[in-house]
Amino acid sequence: MKPYRLTDDEKRSLLTTARHAIREAVLFLAPAYPDPTPSLRENRGVFVSLHIDKRLRGCIGSVSYTHLTLPTKRIV
Repeated sequence: MKPYRLTDDEKRSLLTTARHAIREAVLFLAPAYPDPTPSLRENRGVFVSLHIDKRLRGCIGSVSYTHLTLPTKRIV
């Protein structure tokens, strides 16, 4: 498998989407997700870390694609 690199635009899009998803879940709002780029549609692992005041508060994910990453696809 070739190395996978996100573009700066993809990184910004994912960070913004993750922040909005957390906010919308806490406020019980309907999520709005941007259209992903073709490379973000590929089956990949997903890992998210949540930091508050530079301290790790939680994390979840898998570094490789599994059936458990399927619910995360709605974010991207």
